Amino acid sequence: MHESNLRFEHCYRLDMDPKIAISHRELCWRDWTEIYASGQPMDRIEYARRRIVALDSGDSRLVTIVTSSKGQGRVFTEIGGPARDTPMAAPAPTSAHEPPPKTEPAPKVDKPAAPSPPPGLARPGDNCGNECTSTFSECNRLCEAKQADCVACREEYRKCMRRCFE
Repeated sequence: MHESNLRFEHCYRLDMDPKIAISHRELCWRDWTEIYASGQPMDRIEYARRRIVALDSGDSRLVTIVTSSKGQGRVFTEIGGPARDTPMAAPAPTSAHEPPPKTEPAPKVDKPAAPSPPPGLARPGDNCGNECTSTFSECNRLCEAKQADCVACREEYRKCMRRCFE
């Protein structure tokens, strides 16, 4: 993570230096997305992708950082042109000693529960399947107590379940 953060900051700095060729800036962002983007927040990854597209299309404008006193210390990134009071597309460069900004957690998707049969109506193989499950659980409990691999338990469970539906 530390190396990835440093590389991002390095590419960001190259985007601000007029002495750096466009091809070098583009290569820096391409390397970062291919090698160092793993585990980084999506806003950084999207920013790098947008920079690659812009540089690949010949956009030679430099990135500048504009601070606004009326914005109470907010930092905005501007790619060429006059400064505008709009939020930046990516987070401002951070210290390599601080954790990356928080990202929004992925939404949890609840798996729908298997439909249960109406009361008094058993599905085919329920009794046999319950016996297989009970035997499998007991086998696993014994294996775990011995700290052994329970491959035999899984194989026996598969065979048992097949017999239930033959």
